[in-house]
Amino acid sequence: MQAPTRPDPRWRPARLKGSASNIGADRLVNLGADVEGKARAGHLPDPAATVHAIRDEFQTIAPTCADITEGLHPTHH
Repeated sequence: MQAPTRPDPRWRPARLKGSASNIGADRLVNLGADVEGKARAGHLPDPAATVHAIRDEFQTIAPTCADITEGLHPTHH
Protein backbone atom coordinates (compact mmCIF):
# COMPACT_ATOMS: atom_id res chain seq x y z
CA MET A 1 0.00 0.00 0.00
CA GLN A 2 1.38 3.36 -1.00
CA ALA A 3 1.33 6.23 1.50
CA PRO A 4 -0.89 9.14 0.51
CA THR A 5 0.99 11.95 -1.13
CA ARG A 6 0.87 15.46 0.19
CA PRO A 7 -0.32 18.16 -2.19
CA ASP A 8 2.45 20.07 -3.87
CA PRO A 9 2.74 23.32 -1.84
CA ARG A 10 3.43 25.29 -5.01
CA TRP A 11 -0.25 24.88 -5.93
CA ARG A 12 -1.54 26.45 -2.72
CA PRO A 13 -1.12 30.08 -3.83
CA ALA A 14 -2.91 29.27 -7.08
CA ARG A 15 -5.75 27.64 -5.15
CA LEU A 16 -5.99 30.65 -2.86
CA LYS A 17 -6.11 32.98 -5.86
CA GLY A 18 -8.78 30.92 -7.61
CA SER A 19 -10.99 30.54 -4.55
CA ALA A 20 -10.62 34.18 -3.58
CA SER A 21 -11.40 35.28 -7.13
CA ASN A 22 -14.56 33.18 -7.14
CA ILE A 23 -15.93 35.17 -4.19
CA GLY A 24 -14.55 38.57 -5.19
CA ALA A 25 -11.93 38.78 -2.42
CA ASP A 26 -9.50 40.90 -4.40
CA ARG A 27 -6.98 41.43 -1.59
CA LEU A 28 -6.69 37.66 -1.10
CA VAL A 29 -6.25 37.27 -4.86
CA ASN A 30 -3.40 39.79 -4.72
CA LEU A 31 -1.80 38.11 -1.70
CA GLY A 32 -1.93 34.73 -3.46
CA ALA A 33 -0.50 36.23 -6.64
CA ASP A 34 2.34 37.81 -4.67
CA VAL A 35 3.26 34.53 -2.98
CA GLU A 36 2.97 32.64 -6.27
CA GLY A 37 5.11 35.14 -8.16
CA LYS A 38 7.82 35.19 -5.52
CA ALA A 39 7.83 31.39 -5.26
CA ARG A 40 8.20 31.03 -9.03
CA ALA A 41 11.14 33.45 -8.87
CA GLY A 42 12.70 31.38 -6.09
CA HIS A 43 12.18 34.04 -3.43
CA LEU A 44 9.67 32.88 -0.86
CA PRO A 45 8.11 35.71 1.13
CA ASP A 46 8.43 35.95 4.91
CA PRO A 47 6.13 33.17 6.15
CA ALA A 48 5.00 34.91 9.34
CA ALA A 49 4.12 38.17 7.57
CA THR A 50 2.40 36.32 4.73
CA VAL A 51 0.29 34.14 7.01
CA HIS A 52 -0.57 37.18 9.13
CA ALA A 53 -1.74 39.15 6.06
CA ILE A 54 -3.81 36.23 4.77
CA ARG A 55 -5.40 35.61 8.18
CA ASP A 56 -6.19 39.31 8.61
CA GLU A 57 -7.90 39.46 5.25
CA PHE A 58 -9.78 36.24 5.88
CA GLN A 59 -11.03 37.64 9.20
CA THR A 60 -12.28 40.67 7.27
CA ILE A 61 -14.22 38.65 4.69
CA ALA A 62 -15.35 35.73 6.87
CA PRO A 63 -18.54 37.45 8.12
CA THR A 64 -19.57 38.25 4.55
CA CYS A 65 -18.91 34.65 3.50
CA ALA A 66 -21.01 33.43 6.42
CA ASP A 67 -23.85 35.78 5.42
CA ILE A 68 -23.73 34.51 1.85
CA THR A 69 -23.74 30.90 3.02
CA GLU A 70 -26.68 31.57 5.31
CA GLY A 71 -28.52 33.18 2.41
CA LEU A 72 -27.96 30.11 0.26
CA HIS A 73 -28.97 27.67 2.98
CA PRO A 74 -31.21 29.47 5.46
CA THR A 75 -31.92 27.66 8.67
CA HIS A 76 -35.49 27.36 9.77
CA HIS A 77 -36.10 28.35 13.36
